[in-house]
Amino acid sequence: LKDDKFVVATIAYPHGQVVKIGVITSCIGAALQCLAGSPRLLAAIAMDDSIPFLRFVKPEDGTSEPKRAIWTTWLIASVPTLAGNLDHITPIVTMSYLLMYAGINLSCFLLGFLKSPGFRPTFRYFHWSISLIGFVWCLGLALVIDWSMALATVVLFLMLYVYGKKQKSNKDWGDVGDSIRYNVVTNTLRHLTGTTTEHFHAKNWRPQLLTFVDTDDCGNPTN
Repeated sequence: LKDDKFVVATIAYPHGQVVKIGVITSCIGAALQCLAGSPRLLAAIAMDDSIPFLRFVKPEDGTSEPKRAIWTTWLIASVPTLAGNLDHITPIVTMSYLLMYAGINLSCFLLGFLKSPGFRPTFRYFHWSISLIGFVWCLGLALVIDWSMALATVVLFLMLYVYGKKQKSNKDWGDVGDSIRYNVVTNTLRHLTGTTTEHFHAKNWRPQLLTFVDTDDCGNPTN
């Protein structure tokens, strides 16, 4: 495949042109699908204000066509083609998809493993181990295909995450981080149930103050 990307055309029946026609048809279908869905996805992200610098593509109202998002999507998709070789941008697109699916699988794994009550998959045979395998698989494929591009994509994702944090664009979506923190706290409190100061080593002990109150001579609070 590295030397001849149409190697399958040499064994295609009844003619090698069938493969080329199929590739062209598939590309047109994928392009039309992206042209219809990507601008709306970009506009939805802008309307959520999760990434502040995308506010300029926000439609004027929620029902109008996202014209700015359409033109922005066209620009993002068209400029890389000026390089004359799509093989230069293919690794970036591949890594973005693989890491996106890895993130989805990681979220499903954490929610399933922590048994979050708000996570109710309709798939009857779902198990958190399937999502864990999917996460490891996607991450492994990304590293095997091009580890340098995979790391560069991860760095880009982290930059967007840090940017969103600094812009204080946090949304109360009830993300998986809340479930992790709640699970850690409840398990820690459960392990501390019935313990006293005698169970703690002196170098790990610290005073546990609830509040300061004024007391009388008998130790009863006066306020």
